[in-house]
Amino acid sequence: MSTGTPRRGSDFARALLTSTSIAALGLALVATTPSHASQWNGSVSTDWFVPANWNGGVPTNADQAIMDQVAPNPTVVGAPGAQAQEVFVGNNSIGVLTILNGGTLTSSTFTVIGNGATANGTVTVTGVGSSLVSGTNLSVGAAGVGTMRIENGGAVSNASGVIGDIAGSSGTVTVDGVGSSWTNSGNLTVGANGAGTMTIQNGGTVSNALGAIGDLSGSTGAVTVTGAGSSWTNSTNLAVGLRGAGTLTIANGGTVNVGGVFAIASDASSAGTLNIGAASSQAPAAPGTLNASSVTFGAGTGLIVFNHTASSYVFAPTITGAVTGTVEVDAGTTILTANNTYLGATNINGGALIVNGSIGSSALTTVNGGLLGGVGTVGNTQINAGGTFAPGPQTAPGPMTVAGTLAFQPGAFYLVQVNPTTASIANVTGTALLAGTVLANFAPGSYITRQYTILHANGGLGGTTFAGVTSNPNFNASLSYDPNNVYLNLSAALGNSVNGLSQNQINVATLFQQWGRAAAEFRQPVRADRGQSRHRVEPVVRRGGDGRAIRRVPVGQRVLRTDARPACLRPGPRSDRARRRGTDAACRARHAVTRDCARLRQNPQGAARARADPVGTALECLGRRLWRHEPHPRRPRIRRLA
Repeated sequence: MSTGTPRRGSDFARALLTSTSIAALGLALVATTPSHASQWNGSVSTDWFVPANWNGGVPTNADQAIMDQVAPNPTVVGAPGAQAQEVFVGNNSIGVLTILNGGTLTSSTFTVIGNGATANGTVTVTGVGSSLVSGTNLSVGAAGVGTMRIENGGAVSNASGVIGDIAGSSGTVTVDGVGSSWTNSGNLTVGANGAGTMTIQNGGTVSNALGAIGDLSGSTGAVTVTGAGSSWTNSTNLAVGLRGAGTLTIANGGTVNVGGVFAIASDASSAGTLNIGAASSQAPAAPGTLNASSVTFGAGTGLIVFNHTASSYVFAPTITGAVTGTVEVDAGTTILTANNTYLGATNINGGALIVNGSIGSSALTTVNGGLLGGVGTVGNTQINAGGTFAPGPQTAPGPMTVAGTLAFQPGAFYLVQVNPTTASIANVTGTALLAGTVLANFAPGSYITRQYTILHANGGLGGTTFAGVTSNPNFNASLSYDPNNVYLNLSAALGNSVNGLSQNQINVATLFQQWGRAAAEFRQPVRADRGQSRHRVEPVVRRGGDGRAIRRVPVGQRVLRTDARPACLRPGPRSDRARRRGTDAACRARHAVTRDCARLRQNPQGAARARADPVGTALECLGRRLWRHEPHPRRPRIRRLA
């Protein structure tokens, strides 16, 4: 059997059709000839083991057991040992069978629930120890309507299972509760040629070899796996929409395991959908888990929907396949980690898609109302009004590659994470067409006037610009451009009307901003001299050019240079002593501020206050020691602030 991509006429498709279609079950019906048929009448009670309840006596393992009426009593197996060669529940009319309290029923060949076109059959297996065993096939909704419930620890086992067998039929299976199980040693088809539905919930389990949802053309199948502990295990391949229409929903902690190929919309006439959480038209739900190495879009119409409530859901399988497959994000934060190679579109309508792997081959990634981010690679990308493009990790700066064209529409947002040393950046291999607004989000830290590159486009910007930038009110942020780059320009705005600061603090902040060099020395610690890296235990002290002692520490540590002199106080030639006369006084004042405030930061209590309120603490510190010089006809006059 092929393990490659499922396609029309593939071994994968042929294996499913041969093993699970109604043709195989029909041959079994013709091939067996029971010696006797027992018809349920229920004239005495509900008890399977009472001979008077049957026309023909209690069935044996050589008899047909036909349950085609519910009045006056339906059929109940409440003890071990019930048996038949073939079991029909709802052969041409209404039939009901309940297995409970540890009762067991064994069919040596097959079991059919809802056999004829006018039939309606229902089987319930409930309670620990209760079981239905079918030696070959089990069909729920063969030609009519069939329902099977496995609950409260009940168990059903058979070779191959089919739900919704013949065209026009309808089958429904529910496996509910911890310990409840349906075991298929062969294949399982949900919607072979009719309509099939299977729900696994609250810890129920289903297992089989091959699995198919929507097998033949015209069929429909839907499977939902929901609830912690609920699982569907396909030991080999699983097709969602083989030649018909199939839907698989994994929600609320449910798990689907696929040992081989997981195909969506295999044939050109098929349609397949995988929902993580809920369908796109429904309210978001908690996600479940798909354990598969890959998900492959076939030649039909395929769709993967992420519509969940998780804030950090990792989808690990690699997504591959044809251009007819689409990935859609409606709610929740989904993280793609694999290097995906699918050729279809990616639509982000809500929530967030974080690409830490690659979707570079996707024909077009469109952000309509959610967010696209990550540190991986995307293909051609368009950010529409209300959508956000946020390269890098979710809360920190980082790069993202756009392998193609990046286009912002009016009303779109470009979210840039900024810290004191770097900012998020989009590296575009093609052209970037700009519109909308840049949102600059600043991490806590010490900032100085600087410029960040936030977008680079190999193909240029096409003469376009962003409409503007929105940032923290404590900074003056602006944008500038060259033919291939967008820059975020930053300068402090602490001297503006900042909420919570006194007028004296605002005055101090204004002067503090003007003293850019002194501010940088105060806010930024310096790194130990790498030339002294061999001194790892005892600190080394040497003399600087001005004769002052400068303490050195092992490389890699950060210290405050509390004794470093600014350039204006260092020895050197004076070409214009008159001009330097007033400058020296202001320089000495700035140096005193830097020295004393740096020493204050070494105090543990002062450091704690600085972490809680860095701006306010810095201004309070400066207010204690800061000097202000005022204009004078001949030279500045120094006066301490009140």
